[in-house]
Amino acid sequence: MLTETYHFTLFQLGILEAVFCTVTSLSQIPFGWLVDRYGRKTFLAISELARIIPLIGYIFSNTFFEFLIFRGMMGVAVSAWIPAFQAYISDAVPEEERARHIGDLNALGGLIAFPAPLVGGILFDAWGFDAPMLTSLILVAITLLVLITIKKR
Repeated sequence: MLTETYHFTLFQLGILEAVFCTVTSLSQIPFGWLVDRYGRKTFLAISELARIIPLIGYIFSNTFFEFLIFRGMMGVAVSAWIPAFQAYISDAVPEEERARHIGDLNALGGLIAFPAPLVGGILFDAWGFDAPMLTSLILVAITLLVLITIKKR
């Protein structure tokens, strides 16, 4: 989508993903501390709120540098989710069932995400770059609403 819409090169796409992976990896350490201090559900919600900024940024950006900044911001949002999710599940289930529940939820997430590239491609072909971004925004909003309304076990 970025190559067709903005004529990004494969090298630029590689840089975008390298920034995303680096930021995600490095920022998980401080987020782990913050999750322990301020709570799991709080950081799950913060992560989803933080995803909104880069998604909106992607819609309004048109330069590589802008996408680079927003891709880094998406890495921060993702890195807030990972320790909060793992800790939330660890707190919610008995120790002897923890690995199974984490495996089940990760598998479910992977199965749900599996058709995402296909759906994104269909939306892009039909309505352009903004369509998959707006769809992602809607899904993030739904996830945020679920997180806000879910009761603590």
